[in-house]
Parts: sequence; C-alpha cells; structure tokens
Amino acid sequence: MKKLFVPYLLRDNCILQRNQTIKFWGYAPMDSPVSLRYEDVQLETYSNHEDGYFEFAIPPHKAGGPVTIEVFTPEERIQFQNVLFGDVYLLAGQSNMQLWMGRLKEKYADELATADNSQIRFFMVPEKYQFHEKVTELTGGAWQAAVGENLVNLSGIGYFFAKKEFAEAKVPIGLVQTAIGGTPIRAWLSEDTLNLMGELPFDFAGISEKILQSRVAENENYQKQFAVMADATDMGYRENWQRPTSERTQWHKVQLDECWALEDRLPGIVWLKKRVRVPDELVGKAGWLKLGTFMDADETYIDGKLIGQTEYQYPPRNYAIQKVKKEFEITIRLHIFGHAGGPRQGKKHVLTIENVDFNLDEEGAWYFRRGCFLPIKRESIFPQYLPSGLFNGMIYPIRNTVFNGILWYQGESDTKNPTNYGKAFIKLIQEWRRLFNAPQLPFLFVQLPNCGVEQNCWPTLRNEQMDGLLLDNTAMIIALGLGEDNDLHPLNKHQIANELVAARTAMIKCHNGYANGPVATKAFIADGNIVVRFNLFDANKLVLKAGTFELDNRTEVIKLGSFFARRNVLKIALPKSITIHHGASIRYGWDNTPSIFIINDLGKPAAPFELPISEFENMDQIFNELY
Repeated sequence: MKKLFVPYLLRDNCILQRNQTIKFWGYAPMDSPVSLRYEDVQLETYSNHEDGYFEFAIPPHKAGGPVTIEVFTPEERIQFQNVLFGDVYLLAGQSNMQLWMGRLKEKYADELATADNSQIRFFMVPEKYQFHEKVTELTGGAWQAAVGENLVNLSGIGYFFAKKEFAEAKVPIGLVQTAIGGTPIRAWLSEDTLNLMGELPFDFAGISEKILQSRVAENENYQKQFAVMADATDMGYRENWQRPTSERTQWHKVQLDECWALEDRLPGIVWLKKRVRVPDELVGKAGWLKLGTFMDADETYIDGKLIGQTEYQYPPRNYAIQKVKKEFEITIRLHIFGHAGGPRQGKKHVLTIENVDFNLDEEGAWYFRRGCFLPIKRESIFPQYLPSGLFNGMIYPIRNTVFNGILWYQGESDTKNPTNYGKAFIKLIQEWRRLFNAPQLPFLFVQLPNCGVEQNCWPTLRNEQMDGLLLDNTAMIIALGLGEDNDLHPLNKHQIANELVAARTAMIKCHNGYANGPVATKAFIADGNIVVRFNLFDANKLVLKAGTFELDNRTEVIKLGSFFARRNVLKIALPKSITIHHGASIRYGWDNTPSIFIINDLGKPAAPFELPISEFENMDQIFNELY
C-alpha cells in the first residue's frame, strides 16, 4: 500500500506565496480520506483511484508565520514545521544566475559571516534531465535558511535580491533555484513547444537513454585517453618540472599580465615558474595565491607540492597556502585545450598574506617552458544541454508552485548561434506562465552585459533578448557596464540584484514591458538626419556623451559622430554626400564590449540596438508609399 507522501517543496521550513490560493498536494493510499490542518483551518479530500494523488486549495494567507501544517489519513500523520507565508521567486537560467555566494566570497567577504535572516530561505531543485517524458515530482531537496555557511551554494543574485526585497517589503522571501551553468535556452522548453516551432533536431525522436549513456561513456573515455596522452607526451610531467630548480637555460621570460607570443599560446601543456621572497614578519603565516583565470586547466605547486587545480577556464585560481615560507617557488602546469590559451588579460596575480597583497607581476618575470604540443581537445558532452531535458526534469515537477515572479539570467551559451533566440524566449515565457497557471506572472530578465572573453555574437543575442519585452509584465535589466570585459562571470551580482528589485516595482506602472534604461524603438529619415525614437519608461530624457554610431549602408559601414537629443528623440546628422540605400540600418553599442554614450537622466545605459532605417514617418509619406 502506498504511504503518505508530500513533495519536498512543501515540507519543513518551506515558504508559501502569500495572499494567493495555494495548491497543496501529495499522494496517499488510493481512495483514502486525507485531511490537512493548520491554525484554525481544516480541509478534507480523498486521494484518487489511479495513483493516490490528492490536493488541497489553501486559502489566501497574509505574510507571516511560522505555522505547522499537518496532513493525515486514517493510518498515517505527518507534520511540517516552521512554514512561512511570503513572496516566492523562481531563479532560472545558466551560470551567472547560478553563480553561488561561495564564488563571490572574496568580493562580499562579510555576507557569509553576518547573514542571519532566517526569513530568507531557498530550495535547490536537484539537477535532473529527462527526454520524451516529464518528471512528475522532485526526488529530493530541502528548504534552508539563508544563514551563515548555508549561503555558500545559493545564487548571489538570488540572495542579494531576497535581502533587498525583505528590507523593502518586510515579508519572508523564498527562492526556488533551478539555474544550471552552460545551458542553452532550448533545454528549458518542452519538446512539444520546440516541435511546433520547428526547433527540434530532425532525429530528436530517436534519442534514448541507451544512446545518451553510450555517447557519454564514449566522451568520458576520450577525455581519459586525452589526459593519458597529455601526460605521456608532456616532457615536464615525465621529468617532474614541478620540483624547485634554479636551472633556467631552457626557459624564457614571460609576464602573466601581457599577451603572449602566438607559439606560446598554442594547444598543449606549458609550465610557468617564479621564485618569491616575503618579509620576515609574514613567514609562517597563512596566505592565498590568487592567479586570476587561465585558458584552460591548471595544476599549481609550491616547492613541488600541489596546492590546487582547476579543470576548466572560468573559475578564479585562488589557492590556500597553509604556512608561507621565507622563499619558495611557484610552478604552474597549464593545459591549453584550444587556440590562444594562456592567462586572461587584465587579471591581477597576487600573493595575499594577512591582508597584504604582493603583486607577482611587478617583481621579476615568470619563466616559461613548453612541455608538449597537442591537438585541439574536443569539448565534453553534457546531455543536460540538449533540448527539453531540463524542462522535463526541473521545471515541470514544480508546476504546482505559486510564484510571485521569475528571475532569468541566460543567453551566454546561445551567443554561438543566436538565430531565433527571441522567438524561443517569447515561447519560454508563455509556456512557463501556462505551466504555473499564471498568465500575468512577472518575468524579469538580465540582458547580457559587456564581456570580452568570448568571440561569439553577443550583440545579436542582446538584440534577440529584447523580444521578451513584447509581452506584458516583463522587465529587462540593461546590464552594460556591470560586466567585466575579461570575465564571463562578473562578480557584481549585488548591483544586478538591486536593478531587478527596482524593476519589479517599476513594472507595476510600466506593465507593457519595462527596461531600466532607454530602448530604441524606431529609426527613420527626417530633415537630413537619422532620427531614432526611444522608450524612456520611468525616465525623462536622453543624456549623451561623445561617441560614434555605425550606419550599415549595405555597401559600406560609415561612422557617424554628430548627434543631439531632445527628450526621447535622438537625431544623428547625415552628411549630404551620403544617400541612404534601401535596407540600411543604424547601430549603437554593436560590440561584445561596447562603449556606453547614451544614458537616461537617471544614469542608466541605453540598450544596444540595430534598427532598419525607414524612409517615411508621417502619414502623407505612408500614404504615398502604400498607394
């Protein structure tokens, strides 16, 4: 006989959405009476005959608690303690939404030590993918209070959003986190929706668990064999170059803060060495070696002893040293998997001892020696990146949850191929609202910020993201200036969260789609100027600095730098020598790391744009064009 089961999302310490009818569900022996009791409320129902499913409709409840919810059948009784009513948000997307407080510890050192608000709580949805069949219920998970070390794995954006929301609304805040690093948008859409869009691979129906496991096993074997080949080929590995040595005749000097020669950046394994001396008063103290990021993997040694290693390019190399010696040698074995590897430019390389930083790039050069050249390494296979898998495994199982809003930060993985991203994004918002039975559920998203470490089509993806504003009750954070040109994972999550909180409030007034900065809506020719109209939302006017626009005139790209603005209208002077060709467009900020020279009077940047230039604007021109 089936035992009484209540989903993990509804158990001890959960937060339920205030002021709305809440679905509370579970499973019991078939055709069994089931009761639910809390405070002065008691509800009755029966489990069904098919699978024992039951559900209750908990009436709207004001913010507060804690309450104890009791669910029971004639044979069994379960109590769930410390339940609160407040505002619940879904955190979704990829790595920049997922980026956890532990990774942000260096920037926000005090947060982990001082966080003590037990009315901010979070639930980490277990990572799971599945194809062709939806997962009915989560297989695990538990609500945790955002207190102390619990914060380590929580999304930084989610935590700072909840902290500010709590400060303003004074109600419990619940976060349900689903974000998974590296995931493209189509992993979060259902198979049915993707099929209707024509976005499924033609052979998708043939995918099976057996085939997936075979491909994963094949990939794992390749990765292992590649590592074996690398070790066997690497002269430094065979000869133990990690050991301290004063021999430098076969090594040449490099700087970690400068771009290396092309030959030094080619795929293979290279070794780096540097001797370091520290003041007597710091000898024996604990320290940190902070080496920025590298392309791609590394093993780092102190006097031949491994102190840390990282398997891919994005995480910062922050390695602890238990006791700093008077003099020691740092050795880095760097694996370059693709073209143009090496240290990421613009990063600091320091030794930190008791809050004293020693710049490792200032005192003498590093020494470089190549251990081997290798072929380009194939990327690993991640089945969770395939279409629909995460929708089935992580979104569908939480379909009965009532949310106050969705926070979305995703798109980096789709810059490789941004075609139809906007179409998929609109479908995702619509599908998730249907799934959660909330047609006007607020959906807030972050437009990709500036980033110079990827060579893909970031401007095009940003443009596609703006399609989300075509739907009501959406808000876009224009994040230019909040990224880091030399890092895919900027650390300034606090400001992103603040912008999301402000947007959640502003979109109540601007419910037809809101952005925190100006958004260009139309471009046309008038009086010898290219005129661009903007939606300013809750601001009053455009503010301009010096810069240049790009006129793509079909046969050539022309820089235009003479312009002025009045309120929401920008006029770009068009030289008399230029004739606008049919199909021409005007661009602003069309770069991975664009210069920002259009803001509003609140200091927020305009969204980058590429707009076709119309040859008419007034009604007479339109009639002439049509008739």
